Order: sequence, then structure tokens, then C-alpha cells
Amino acid sequence: MKYVLLSLFNSSPSRATADLSNNNAPSSANAEKARRRLQTAVDLCIDLLSLLDRVDPGSSRNRGWVLKQLISPWTKLSASLLDAGLINQEEFHLRKERGLQYAKELVIEVQTSVMTSQQNESIKSIQVQCFTSFDERSGKKRRTTTAT
Repeated sequence: MKYVLLSLFNSSPSRATADLSNNNAPSSANAEKARRRLQTAVDLCIDLLSLLDRVDPGSSRNRGWVLKQLISPWTKLSASLLDAGLINQEEFHLRKERGLQYAKELVIEVQTSVMTSQQNESIKSIQVQCFTSFDERSGKKRRTTTAT
């Protein structure tokens, strides 16, 4: 359910970003609303990561997607909290480090996904070779596709 909510939440144009941009000179009420919206996105992502750790531990495409959805709101929320004086430089630095950790995890997820994709292609190629070899030995003609 949270996965669907996050998809819907992040598919609409982000009013939070517009409310926080310097061009709009955000009012206190708009900035607070934007921070709540960003915090909701961050909370959903963190909850989903926790759930994925229990249901599907390790690297996965879903985990990578959630990390990707988390990084932007995390960064914008941290900057907004600092600008509003709600956190100090030290807390901002800690949040920045955590954001970098999320980014590193995302890179690992993408690399793992690419590796898995390449491994799947290798496995398909081996399967095609085995079926072709088996068919040649048995004298049966079978229509096989070749992997590229």
C-alpha cells in the first residue's frame, strides 16, 4: 500500500519544490506545508526500505526504486530545515552524510541490477547453446532462438 502511495505521491508535480524555491519567496505557511509534504515522502520511503529489508532482503529493483525516490526529498527537506533554522549545521552535516549513504546504496542497487541482467543474458545464452547441442545429438530438429 505504501509503495502505491509513494508512486502516486511522487508522480504529481511537486508543489513542495515550488513552494521552497527562492524564486517564489515562500511564505512561512507555504514553506511549512512543503516541509510536511517532503517529510511524508521521506517517511514513506524509509518505511518501505524497512519493509523491503524484511520481505526481500538484499539488493533488488524495488529497493533501488525506493532509494531513488528518497534522495531528492531527503536533500530538499534537509536544506529547508537548515534555511528555516530548525536544524543546526552539525545536524545538516549528519543529514547530508546520510543522503550520501542513500546515494551510494542506490549505485550498488543499480550495479547489482545491471549485473543480474547481464547474468540472466549469459544464462539464456548458455541455455540456448545447451538446447541446440542436445537437439543436434538427438537428431531432433527443434526451433530454437539464439541469444545475442
